[in-house]
Amino acid sequence: MLFPCLHRFVRGALLAGLTAAATQVVCAAPNSVEDFFKNPQYLGVKLSPNGQFLAASAPGDGRMNLVVIDLKARQGKRLTKFKDADVVYFDWVNDNRLVFSLGSLHEPVGARKRYGGGLFAVDRDGKDSRVLVPTVQAAIDAGAYVYRMSAFLARTRETSDDIIALANDRNAKNPDVYRLNTKTGRKTLLTLENPGEVQQWIVDKDGVPRAAIATDEKLKITTWWRSGADAKWVQLGQYDLFEKNLLPLAFGYDGTLYVTSNLGRDKYAIYTFDPERKALKDLVFEHPDIDLGGLGTGEADDGGLIFDPKTRKLAGVRYDADKPGMKWFDASWSALGTQLDQALPGRFNAFRPPQEGSSQVLVFSYSDRHSGTWFVFDLAAKKIEEAVSMRSWFKEDDLVAMQPLRFKARDGLEIPAYLFLPKGSAGKKLPLLVNIHGGPHARADYWGLQPWGALESQFLAQNGYAVLLPNFRMTPGFGHQLFTGGLRQIGKAMQEDIEDGIDELVRRGLVDPHRVCLYGASYGGYATLWGLVKTPEKYRCGIAALAVTDLELQLTSTRGDTVYSDEGSYFWAKMVGDPSKEAEALRAVSPAFHADRIKAPVMLIFGEADIRVPLEQGEKMKKALERAGKKPEWIVKEEEGHGFVKTENRVDMYTRMLKFLDQHLAPAASN
Repeated sequence: MLFPCLHRFVRGALLAGLTAAATQVVCAAPNSVEDFFKNPQYLGVKLSPNGQFLAASAPGDGRMNLVVIDLKARQGKRLTKFKDADVVYFDWVNDNRLVFSLGSLHEPVGARKRYGGGLFAVDRDGKDSRVLVPTVQAAIDAGAYVYRMSAFLARTRETSDDIIALANDRNAKNPDVYRLNTKTGRKTLLTLENPGEVQQWIVDKDGVPRAAIATDEKLKITTWWRSGADAKWVQLGQYDLFEKNLLPLAFGYDGTLYVTSNLGRDKYAIYTFDPERKALKDLVFEHPDIDLGGLGTGEADDGGLIFDPKTRKLAGVRYDADKPGMKWFDASWSALGTQLDQALPGRFNAFRPPQEGSSQVLVFSYSDRHSGTWFVFDLAAKKIEEAVSMRSWFKEDDLVAMQPLRFKARDGLEIPAYLFLPKGSAGKKLPLLVNIHGGPHARADYWGLQPWGALESQFLAQNGYAVLLPNFRMTPGFGHQLFTGGLRQIGKAMQEDIEDGIDELVRRGLVDPHRVCLYGASYGGYATLWGLVKTPEKYRCGIAALAVTDLELQLTSTRGDTVYSDEGSYFWAKMVGDPSKEAEALRAVSPAFHADRIKAPVMLIFGEADIRVPLEQGEKMKKALERAGKKPEWIVKEEEGHGFVKTENRVDMYTRMLKFLDQHLAPAASN
């Protein structure tokens, strides 16, 4: 069976009523552990430029493979049959051809990293496939000593088989921009004049590289601009790591440069920019609670900018605050957004204007209790049809609200968070699990039924536990003060933010202070163990997955990948401490050296092949706990890395986690 659930398309209603068409889905099932942690039915759905086909990744052979759905014929075709990697990125080259890259949906680094990478092209009928760049493993097998990567950057405006791509052919560390023919593999260099050390390129609507963000080994950020393909590069600004900055985002159809900046303010906002005068012009959009475009570490996304290919103007800005939102500048698109919100209430309905020559709009509709459904809206016929869903087996009534929460840390800093309360509970004196995100310099938790934090939290809430997702200091996206407030505060103020969130819920009467447990992976695993060390009386148990337990070892061990990156080593030295100069300070906040302080039961979870946090970190903590007379529950999965790829391993892990919690945090079933 090609697809896990067959969707029966039903004709949509007229826009006057704009009632979403019904879709019958044959795959009803209770919310088992596997329901929460198996692969989605569809992911990353994209509409072809002419609006007649959908591309998506979907399960097959235990992996997420590339499929194309013909909307008129209501037929799907699987284009790839990978068994060792997932199709993690894809895009349309034109109406007939796609490009894609491989990776691992559940494991960003680890045993299977070598099976990822590459750049491939294929026609939508599955024919004329081409390996444009091999995977890491294929390059190794061919005797390559340096991996030459390539990645999709932009589609060309004219109809052709070319794309604008990144490739590190000239410099292994820093990519150039090429025009790449996906049929022949022929490349044309577009950045012969390269300002140097560029990590991020921004092309204009004609595919010309005209802005760049460069980063040296000390992570000093330099931004560049040029007026055209043959013009000289002009430096716009230079900033130190963790310093406020200004970063290019995108070019409008008229050549306007859009930037994001937090200079003179706490949160990144979007502006137009005059590169000749090197001065901000008009404020395009700002939000009081979140950054727009800037990621805090010298990187930028597209700022959520949405352009209309037909009017050739900026149509709106999409953003992710406590809940997602849209700011439309175009009245017609704003009106359509309002109509969609009325037809699909309680959800965020994301869409963008169609390509020139098409009247089809792809709408992604989701909420904190609805994993997401893609609709196709025909502007000309004024009708909307449901296409495919991400996880149709969930019923909204079985899930709980993802409640935005703000609380004050002890130093007055406001900490954003999310709260999940068990369905049907009185909301008083509940057992609490604090779900601590990884990174720590990553915003991992967004409103919606997303993997990791939100999906885990729904699973735990279904089983009777309140769950807190705190965006503690060092989390990017919520302003410069919150992000840089975490510098040199690992095990200190960063940990106290978690404690203060718990105390706030106790003050509100929501949580039983004697039934609190910590859980997290990667940095979250570290914070779990350090919480048990720092305030042992506060917690009933801790579940630490993929956890750093010895900071000095993590930053110096040749078994991991951190030591092999000059930039990574410098970043961590600045953020937590330099192991060559501050070893004692790092040991002072490393759980493996303080296992004797831990009172609560501990579960340790590791991947045998993890290269981000090597197994030695877990083994050292396990031995330290055993020496202290506190044998932990120990889970190690072979051939798994920094995240578990195999569904059976994820299901086993969460099943054992739930049993551990029911044993130590009070059985939810008996409450």
